[in-house]
Amino acid sequence: MPPYSTNCTRVWVADEEYESTVTGEGHEWPGGPTLPPALVTILGPQSNAIDANKTMWSFFQAHPMR
Repeated sequence: MPPYSTNCTRVWVADEEYESTVTGEGHEWPGGPTLPPALVTILGPQSNAIDANKTMWSFFQAHPMR
């Protein structure tokens, strides 16, 4: 399996920058459903370091559309 680097997401709202980083995760949804081993082999390791759904929802609640 290839080495996996840090996945980082950056979002800008007005003049503020928000960043979420998960180290060593493959190409999958953090906190998502457990994938079959065959997919983990292709996509890389899974992570439950954060729950992406809850993290995004919290962000949108804190920054409603104007």
